[in-house]
Amino acid sequence: MKKLTAILLALAFALGSLSLPAMAESSPMQSVPREIPAAGVTASGTLWDYESWTTVDWVLDDNDTLTITGKGVITDLTPWLPEAWLENKYYKFIKKVVISDGVKAIGGCAFYECDALTEVTIPDSVKTIRGYLYGGAFEGCTSLKSLTIPNSVTEIQSKAFLNCSALESVKLPDKITYIASNVFGGCNSLKSVNIPDNVIEIENYAFQKCSSLKSITIPERVTEIGESAFRSCSSLKTVYVKSPYIADTLTSYSSSGYLLDYAETVILPKGIQATDYIINNYPFTRTSTIDGEAVTCYRKSQTCTDHYYDSSCDEDCIICGEVRNVTHSFKSGWSKDDTQHWRECTVCGKKLEKAEHTFDDGKCSVCGYVLYTVGDANGDGGVNNIDASLILQYDAGVATLDDAALAAADTDGNSAVNNIDASRILQLDAGVISAF
Repeated sequence: MKKLTAILLALAFALGSLSLPAMAESSPMQSVPREIPAAGVTASGTLWDYESWTTVDWVLDDNDTLTITGKGVITDLTPWLPEAWLENKYYKFIKKVVISDGVKAIGGCAFYECDALTEVTIPDSVKTIRGYLYGGAFEGCTSLKSLTIPNSVTEIQSKAFLNCSALESVKLPDKITYIASNVFGGCNSLKSVNIPDNVIEIENYAFQKCSSLKSITIPERVTEIGESAFRSCSSLKTVYVKSPYIADTLTSYSSSGYLLDYAETVILPKGIQATDYIINNYPFTRTSTIDGEAVTCYRKSQTCTDHYYDSSCDEDCIICGEVRNVTHSFKSGWSKDDTQHWRECTVCGKKLEKAEHTFDDGKCSVCGYVLYTVGDANGDGGVNNIDASLILQYDAGVATLDDAALAAADTDGNSAVNNIDASRILQLDAGVISAF
């Protein structure tokens, strides 16, 4: 009824055929200021909502703070039939809005073009942030840089933040199930926004002209992305798509405003850094040049005609996941540690033929690894002055030690074998110390 009334009144004014009588203060669709604003711009009133038949009280103080209290709904307002704080351009002075606990919804155009507004407090009692035929709740709030929306909110309607050109970040509540049309259209400073996991639809023009937005993730439950949802997002370089529904239908999208840019940049799986857009595990029918190599991938049950691999010995195609047989290039000899040995590929670093040592007289019969006792540099089973002498000879460059002997000789575990290790062995042999 209110929307119809507003339309009829607007037509009547345009035709010059209607003059409005003064509305009585008792009308439930009217907000009556109790004070004429002085230099400090102070005003107050009661605002009715015709649908819920509830009211909220509002006060605009001389610090330019608008406080709204009550247990009702902030009704939809109409810019060209102004009431409440839209009257007499009070809204142009509002710098801070405090909505008290108890208020259940924020109406369309409630803070329309409050271009001085920089701070908003929304309580947990609010369930809906409305859009409206004439505009969204915070449309045109050009000084609002950030906003916290409580998880109590289950619906954010069309145009709610349209043309909030200073808005840099916003955290959307977990319970919303769709991103409404044009809800962030023209938010050209918006750098980050989360799309909650419960969202199933991103409507037309939802993020149109968000020219600072660099990346976005499409959750698993999303089944539809509307026309031009990301159109003119000129900085958008990464789109992570977790939804198989969207991936399955990507071939029907075009550069007129879906997930492609105006150059129709190829969409390929995560990991190909040369692309402007990245899709998790779900390829797109396109041909592109990546690192000098032409790559064509077709969305046919996740198979492709030309496979693409990270390296010459990568087993899985990073586009479709098909496994191939590869021949690795191994280092000469075995790689080993105290308990195991393995063959290591010099290209990809993959460890194959990994197994525990098989000892025969203290030596692995496969890789040659030798068991040792700390201090037993000569491997004779004892730790004494003979081992110390051998270490001193090694330190002087007279003798050599193999890997097992070096490990045994390093009594202080500092990866260096020298006269200090020899001294520690002599102390142990003399009974000065009881252990290393």
